[in-house]
Order: sequence, then C-alpha cells, then structure tokens
Amino acid sequence: MFSTLFIGQAFLFAVVTAVYAGLIASLSDKTKAVSVAIIAFVVGFIAEKGLFYYDMPALYGVYFGYGVPLAWALALGAIVGCVFGGGGSGSIGASVLTGVIFWSVALVAELNYSLGPDNARNFAEQANISVAADSEQIPPTDPKHMVLVTPEMAALNASQALNKEAGKNYSTRFKIGALTLQSIKGHRFYAAPLVPTNNQDTFWTPFVGGRSWSPGFVLVDAENEEARAELHDGFQISLFEGENWSMNIERFVYLAGFDKGTLDTPKFEIDDDMKPHWVISYLPPAFGGIAGYKLDKVIDVDVSRFEPKLTLYNPDDKGILWADRIVSHFLISQYVKKWGTYGQSYAKENYWHVFFGLSTQDVIEPADGDNGYMLSYTADGHCVWVIPMSGTANNSSGNSTNHAVAGVLVFDTQDNKGRFYPGLRGFSHGGSVGQTMAGAPANRMNKYDVGNLELYNIYGHLTWVGIYTHPQASGATFGGIGFLNAYTQNVADVAYGGDVEGGLENYMGILARGGAGPQVTDESQTKALSGTIWRIGQISGEKASWRFQLVGEPRIFEADTSTYSGMPLVRDGDKIVGKYMDTDQKLAHMISVCIVGAPKGNATCDESARKQAQPTPAPAN
Repeated sequence: MFSTLFIGQAFLFAVVTAVYAGLIASLSDKTKAVSVAIIAFVVGFIAEKGLFYYDMPALYGVYFGYGVPLAWALALGAIVGCVFGGGGSGSIGASVLTGVIFWSVALVAELNYSLGPDNARNFAEQANISVAADSEQIPPTDPKHMVLVTPEMAALNASQALNKEAGKNYSTRFKIGALTLQSIKGHRFYAAPLVPTNNQDTFWTPFVGGRSWSPGFVLVDAENEEARAELHDGFQISLFEGENWSMNIERFVYLAGFDKGTLDTPKFEIDDDMKPHWVISYLPPAFGGIAGYKLDKVIDVDVSRFEPKLTLYNPDDKGILWADRIVSHFLISQYVKKWGTYGQSYAKENYWHVFFGLSTQDVIEPADGDNGYMLSYTADGHCVWVIPMSGTANNSSGNSTNHAVAGVLVFDTQDNKGRFYPGLRGFSHGGSVGQTMAGAPANRMNKYDVGNLELYNIYGHLTWVGIYTHPQASGATFGGIGFLNAYTQNVADVAYGGDVEGGLENYMGILARGGAGPQVTDESQTKALSGTIWRIGQISGEKASWRFQLVGEPRIFEADTSTYSGMPLVRDGDKIVGKYMDTDQKLAHMISVCIVGAPKGNATCDESARKQAQPTPAPAN
C-alpha cells in the first residue's frame, strides 16, 4: 500500500474526483469549490490507491475498461462535493443525474453484447460442444487408476506428514494448504503447498514488501488409500493463494500485466519433474470487450525457487499439457449454463420464450446434487469434466421434479472442447445415487458415508462408483468402495468391496448374471471359452456359486445356477463351452456355460454355446 505501485492510476482518478467534487460543490456554494476539490483529491487518491492494490479490478468493459475506478471516482466526488459543499438540492440532483447516466450507459453496453438471439447463439457456440450418436459411450475408465481417496481422507493423511521429518519442526510454522487433485506421470495425487502460519511470516514480512517462504509441498496418493503422504521439501515457495500483499499469487500475476481480464482461481500443481507451480487461466471478455469469458492464455508460475518464474502459454501449447485444469470449474460452468439454455433447438427459434421462462422445452442443466461437475480421468490419461445433465421442469413449489439424467456431457480440460452423449439418459443423477449406495446391505451395519461419487465407463457399462468413508475429527478414513450400474437404483445391486479388486469382482458377477440393468452388449467384453475342467469347487455366500479352472488356463472362472442350472453337476474333467466377461481381473465371470454332451432339451444351456461345441463341418470338395 505504501509502495509506488498504481500511483499513476490513483493520481489520474483522484483528479477526476477533485474536478467532479468541485463542480458539485459549486452548485451549492461556489466559494467552497476549490477547497472541496482539494479535499476530494486527497480522499480520492487514497481510495483509488487502495482499490487498485487490494481489489485489483479487471480493466475491461465499458468506459475503455476503467468503469470500476471511474465509478469510484464519481461516487467519491459526489459524496465529498455534497458533504463539504453544502449539500443543496442542486448538488444532490446533479449527483443523482450523473449516476443515472453513468449506469444507463453501462447497462446498455452490457445488454448489447449479452441479450438477444444473436448473443445467445454466440454464447452457446463458444462452448464448442459436439453431439455424439445415441449409441456412443463416454470414454472408458481404467479401473487400475480410479480415484479411491476422497478430499477428506487426503486431508487426514496430509496432516500426518508435517511431523514426518525429525528435527525440522515444520508443524510449528506451516499448515497444509488447499489440496488439488491432479495427475502426475499418469498417477493421481492430491498436492498442497506448505503454507506459513506465523504472524511474522504472513503479515509483517509482506507488509513491508518482503516474502517469507515454505520449504515444499505434500503429496497424497489418490489411487492407494493405504499409502502414506509424502513430504517434498528443498524448495522455496514464496507465493500463496489468499496470502497478504507481496506473497499473494494473484497480485503477483496482476502486477505482471494481466489486468485486462479475469484471473481464474489459481491451482497448485506439480509438473512431471516434481516441481511446484501455480497455474492460472487468463480469461478476457469474449464479446465486444464486455461480456463473456474466453480462454486466452495459461499463466504458469514456477515457485520452486524463491524468485518465481512466470511463463505464458497458449491453451494448446504442449509445454503446459502436464497441467490438469486449463479449462477450470468456473469456465466450464459458464459454458455449460449458456449451452444448456440457448444451444438447443427450441431456444434457437424461441429465444424470448426461454429467456423469460415461459418455456423450458429442451433446456438442460447440470443435474442436482454436489456431483454435477465431476473431474475424472479416461483410460488414455485425459482429464475431463463429466457432467450429467437433466431437464429443468419444476413443480408448483419451484423445486425440480426431474431426477433423471437427460444426457452426459464430457468436457476435456485441456483441449477446450466437449461432447454431449444424448443416448446416456434415463438414469438417476448423483444426488440420489449417493443415498442408494449408502443403503447397500453391506453398509447397514457400518453406516459409512458415501463420498467422491464418480460416473465411469467400466468395461462398457455406465457405472457409479462411490467411496465409503468413516468421518474423523480432522478428515476421514477409508471404509470400502461401491459400484452401481447407472441404470438401476436398487440397493441390492450395489457391489461393495473392502478394496477395488473385491468390489470389481462383485460388480462383474452382478453384470454377468444380467443383474443391475441390461446384460453385457459390448462384444469386445464378451469372449468365447472352451476347455476341460481341471478343478472346480463350490464357494459359500448369499447365493451358491462355483469357481473352476480349465486345463492350461491361468484364470479362474465363476458361475452360479442362474448362469447354468446344471452347475452342481459339473465335475473335474468335464468339457465345457460358454462365454465370459473379458476384463483384466484375475477372476472372470461366466455369462453362459454348457457341458459338452448335455441333453439337447436343456433350455438353460445357451444355444450359441451349444453350437460352439459342435464340430465344424468339413468343406465340400
């Protein structure tokens, strides 16, 4: 505040304040105009200096981008002019008239670029969303790289890392900052900087223009609930989100010249060389220099050294592809809202009906619940926003009556483009699925909370995956994992496991038996099987099932009487044929099975499997 920063801007607008205050005062008492102008200049200079330094207004929009400081200048001039100039009716009237003219011009300019069918079309097209065929699925998920650790679990794990290094006493000077989920070399982690906590570091040092620093950051494995948090030190991180004055990352970027657009929320990310960075998307207005947001640049601030290094990238530059959130939650929410409202066929022809709420036909929006925007990772390593969309029909009380999903939007966080899957519809959104998973039979005794609900494509099936957690004083611990086919909401169909392997085994069993919605239709996941039983044995459970291994086949297969009613009759040495779900799990579940030579009238023996057992006719000569 006491530096030379923004002195030029403060002086310029203080002059505006002084001139306007003098004019306002002269309408009541001309003899006071000069003295009032001097007072207004001092008040305006201090106020404008504080405005630029503390609030850091984005300089775009009406009045050549200086609408905010100009509004402050005129408002202060009117107040000082009226208070110290006598406050006559002429002064007050002129102040009101100036305010009306100022805000009317601003409103007209804003509406010119934000209201009407043409502007609505611009906003909808800006989202860059294509529509998939009804038969298409969202990108597949790699079950080996699912996020198993919730933010609450990560917070508890991270808090234990401060005392890990003996003799360094990090816990007396630092706390764990905000944890950010990210992919580092294809593996998912939560990362957070160590943030100074002592008053000397956070107030007095930056107050006089200096910067304190922290030695590093904490990593929490997001794919392994049993892994301990890692403390990475040896760095000098001197910029932080939300810290004061010279230690504030947003102020550092603003002073670097990025003041003509919105600075998105800074994200703390670790590059593939394990160096800490702050990554900020720079969003100037998209239309007329006034309305909307466009992704213009990506600002990378390397904070591994005491003197930060700022590097500017275009959104599609390969050098910044290690960062996960180039398209942030804020930006995608702006895109999705406009596209869902004005990007559909009815709104394109009936804009005013939709704008005034006379019709919600074709209007869609992110589904209810805290799972409307889900950050997910595809099998090929892409980071995407997965957003179930629902209709907006309301009942008489104004509450949404539609709990079903009308399609799923997937938006790539790096390519700045999305794809809408209209064929993925008719299932419940995450807000109600969480309640279903909490009521699973396996959870009735533990009563774990369900968190981190994600919508995945697992082996060709649209699947809700939730993490069961037990709350603690400063976080949560892992309780289990649940899988539920998106097209059912029966608590009996929730596949619960104490770990990923167990949960997936149970889920594959439900799918193979035709439970939890449609049976397997993806032929790439269905494989033929034939061979001789080497060993077979019955396993206990709620429903009797058998596991067997074929001669020369390392995998173990499972089937029950719903798969083949003759399973109790299968013995070692029998020759069988059938089909199974081909996944990367050690245990494969049979979709159909048949003993070679079984009676032809056995209706439970799959006909395709029976044909597979028949010898292939010799070709005719």
